[in-house]
Amino acid sequence: MRTFEEINGLNRNMVLEVDKEEICIKAYRPYTRMPFRPKKEPGEIEVVLAPFRGKHRSVINSDVYQATDKKIMTKRLEPHLLKRMADAVLNDAIPFLSKVSAEEKMPILIQTHHEPSIPEMTITAGLIEDMQVVLFTIRYADAKKEEEEE
Repeated sequence: MRTFEEINGLNRNMVLEVDKEEICIKAYRPYTRMPFRPKKEPGEIEVVLAPFRGKHRSVINSDVYQATDKKIMTKRLEPHLLKRMADAVLNDAIPFLSKVSAEEKMPILIQTHHEPSIPEMTITAGLIEDMQVVLFTIRYADAKKEEEEE
């Protein structure tokens, strides 16, 4: 069985389903299973992103984490770091998303998108056949200023 980090990617679609006492997360062919431990709310986004603190001004948005244009300091938003951020955010959010999936008896579609030219990463999640919400978006606070610093 693969770990969650092995099937998660920066440009990936995944489906989360609850099967009795287990969560099944599928990403086309690879999938992983983990214990079903639902929680009412996701954690605090500042705590989730603490390992990624750095000297670059970034902005995050999230419907789930109640963040609108929240400014934070991060390390450089390089693909390997964004992948680790996606892993951290999704590992924190999966118990909450699995609770929603179990209550609604419907799988959740999770989509990640990485735009390297900006750089920016967006993760959306929502019940299949329903509206997607922004789980997490991160980008530099002032992309032009970041380019000048290079």
